[in-house]
Amino acid sequence: MSANSHPVAVTALFQAKTGKVDELRSLLKTLVAPTRLEAGCIRYDLHENPDATGSFVFLESWRNEPDLERHLASVHVQAFRTKVPDLIAAPPVITLWRQIA
Repeated sequence: MSANSHPVAVTALFQAKTGKVDELRSLLKTLVAPTRLEAGCIRYDLHENPDATGSFVFLESWRNEPDLERHLASVHVQAFRTKVPDLIAAPPVITLWRQIA
């Protein structure tokens, strides 16, 4: 089995600009429903840090890397990418994890 056929997890951390917390929260929430319907999506949950205003993280699990790549190329993610720069304080911190056990 090749490395890209194993399950993968992703964390994607976003920090809102001052005064843009509600707008960012709303935009991030638009990704949840369509993403959960995608082939290969095991988990796609959005969380907000109650101790750090405007800090959000997606916790994602995908069947494999090709499914994740299709997600990243999806219409809703591409639309999101055009809107999010105006709402975030810094580029998102996105980390890919491979399941080993």
